[in-house]
Amino acid sequence: ASNMVLTFWGASSRGIILLMAADALLLTGIFALSGGASNPFTFLYLLPVVLTALIADSRATWAVLALAGAGYASLFAIPNPHAHHHGPAEMQAHLMGMWLAYGITGTLLTVGVTRVRAAATEAATTLSDAKHLQQRTERLAALATLAAGAAHELATPLSTIAVVANEL
Repeated sequence: ASNMVLTFWGASSRGIILLMAADALLLTGIFALSGGASNPFTFLYLLPVVLTALIADSRATWAVLALAGAGYASLFAIPNPHAHHHGPAEMQAHLMGMWLAYGITGTLLTVGVTRVRAAATEAATTLSDAKHLQQRTERLAALATLAAGAAHELATPLSTIAVVANEL
């Protein structure tokens, strides 16, 4: 829901970093209520960390990583009565959940990184176009200066010829 709010309202870089920290805390709450550390969806702790790494500086990324890691570590303090009683069916369900978590995490990371890469490519193209325009402008300015110098150099002898022609 918070990501949808950002989509419609937009946010600053700082706001997005705070959102990633909030996501890590929300994940901790969700996991605490749904199996603790044995929840196969703990993969999702990687999302706010990677997204922060893509949009923020290293200090913010390390902070979100520490927060997500602390949240994950806190899940081990929650007693889970089913943690050591996995039968074959439960273990198969757990493994399937881990596979599903991988698919969700991989998909979300791919979408996020692909969008960031596309934005970076577009920014690089825009910068390249601006540099080419600047170089063209500089070349035109140099050509105009050269033309003005040539006109001045031609004007002096022509003026002399015009004065001599009038005298004759």
